[in-house]
Amino acid sequence: MNQERATTTISLFGHFSYQQGHSTLTQFSYDKVKALLVYLLMQEQPVSRAFLAEMLWPDQGMKSGRTNLRHALHCLRQGLGDLAEASLSVTRQTIAFELPVTVEWDVRETERLLLLPPSVETLERLLDHYRGDLAGELHLGQCVGYQQWLVRSRGEWRQRLIDYAERVLEAPTPLPESLLRTLLQRFAGYGPFHERLVKQLAEQGQFAAAREQFNTFLQQLALSGQQPEPGFLQLARHWSDMPSTSLRIGDWRDRGGKPGAPVPGECVDDYSAEDIDYRQITVMAIALRPEDTGNDLGQALASLKAQDQLFQWLETQCHHLGGFWQASVGSGIGLACFGTHGPTHQLAELVALFDHCRQGLPRELEAVWSGSESPPRFALTAGLDSGRVIWLPERQAIDPFGDVTQVALAMMAAAENSELVISLNASQHLPPAFDLQSRLTTRLISSDGRVQRRALVLGVGSAGREALPPNLMGREAELRQLRDGLARVALGLRQSILVLGDTGIGKSALMIHFRERLQHEDVALFWRPTTRLSSQASYGLVQSLLRWYFDGEPAAEALEALIDRTVSLEKIGAERRRLLIDVLGREPLAREDADEAVELVTRLIQSLILEVTAARRPLVVIVDDLQWLDEPSLTHKSEI
Repeated sequence: MNQERATTTISLFGHFSYQQGHSTLTQFSYDKVKALLVYLLMQEQPVSRAFLAEMLWPDQGMKSGRTNLRHALHCLRQGLGDLAEASLSVTRQTIAFELPVTVEWDVRETERLLLLPPSVETLERLLDHYRGDLAGELHLGQCVGYQQWLVRSRGEWRQRLIDYAERVLEAPTPLPESLLRTLLQRFAGYGPFHERLVKQLAEQGQFAAAREQFNTFLQQLALSGQQPEPGFLQLARHWSDMPSTSLRIGDWRDRGGKPGAPVPGECVDDYSAEDIDYRQITVMAIALRPEDTGNDLGQALASLKAQDQLFQWLETQCHHLGGFWQASVGSGIGLACFGTHGPTHQLAELVALFDHCRQGLPRELEAVWSGSESPPRFALTAGLDSGRVIWLPERQAIDPFGDVTQVALAMMAAAENSELVISLNASQHLPPAFDLQSRLTTRLISSDGRVQRRALVLGVGSAGREALPPNLMGREAELRQLRDGLARVALGLRQSILVLGDTGIGKSALMIHFRERLQHEDVALFWRPTTRLSSQASYGLVQSLLRWYFDGEPAAEALEALIDRTVSLEKIGAERRRLLIDVLGREPLAREDADEAVELVTRLIQSLILEVTAARRPLVVIVDDLQWLDEPSLTHKSEI
């Protein structure tokens, strides 16, 4: 990509640089001189001196502003020398800066290249000039007008380059990998470029590299508080049936954050303060192992294969919740990591992830088992910790000191069969929802007779401790509206109430408080809390309603009887009846099947509601965090 440079060059993309011969200038006496030059260069017409003084010195009055502007012009002339004399046009009212055509200017060359038809060669030349945001090092927080113009200009140029690159990427033929990686360097957070590189690597059979790039972008998203697009997560299908190709857990410093083994004798670059950032993360250490494989080599081989595929399944569940995977099969341990730099993951979501994996493990094991005998029981345990750790973005390394990871592993080691052990620190960073309190018990982790740590334990069917309903203050008006709605329902009037509010304002606490009051009323109460994982299963709301109605997992005979009692379903054929049974089961459905069954499910649930309310007993349905419902459940809810 390198080209011959002119004797005099000015670069604005990335970092400012003025080069004349063998001398290079990157800084002026102060930043506002550079800001003045950048603004003048980007204007096609002369600029009013009064406007410049007001924009760069907004709080100093017109007279002081003009004085400062004259001083900045003096510094600019000193810094640029002959170029300033040839380019600057200064009058009593205006200032203009027009570069001679003999000076190579990256913005002018970029503008010319963007007018050419899309091609790989032109894109490479564009990326050679565009090395980052316009004057990326420049920031004048006190000059609001100037900063707004700079941010807007950066965004416009960035978008123009992205639009051009996307037109080049529309070509069906593979692109040079070096070009794609350069695009990722220039536009690190732009998902479609990451998606194209991962897809191309996978289609070329480079599954290890594709998976490494996939996980790197997921880590970047999680640590910046963003969620991956569903289309990007679908790329994992390329290697889901392949043997695990994850890197072994080794010394991250030997790899410098890049895939591949360390090179003997190779020096690692020195660290600098710019390399280090801090992030709040949560790590769930997951242990998965068969309880007994005996001495049968065939059974052991089948267990190894099953463990490999089960870890890939666990990794996919982690991705669905917006996390990234740090380790996989090799020691029977996986690390699911979640960034809490942006919108935080509540503890309820992480517990829901563990419950989801624990409940789905037997079914998934049955699907992947290849042994001749019945599969052994796999034990799933986990430990959870949260805290502030070091992040090295350039090396793709998180928590190098193990401040959170090692504690999560210690919590996992203290877990018994099917338990999740949560550190006291994690429970403080991620306060447990009120519904979780009754499921958690305390545990002291000791060594040599001394208490080392305190933790909370979530087990299978653990009674935990009695949780008191939340004590609300200042919510009398909202509770009155809910009670008034309940009174109208008792009179036979259907009511729908939507509780809205900012994150953390207490919506769930309000509904839990109201739910506790309903325990003393003569009503049928269905309570459905949801998390991000709820959107992954079609008709999750309907399936939960059926389990509540039948007081457990509904048997096929009970579902058949319910369909027979539904008058509006009498004339459906055997094929649609089979579809309805499949929808009400727990197996994943194709999207078209889920959409086709909406009308059938609506009729069935309407019949169920009529049965519940036949004794003139009001039915109260409460869905907490409605935004996480799956699409078929939302459609069905609106139909009812």
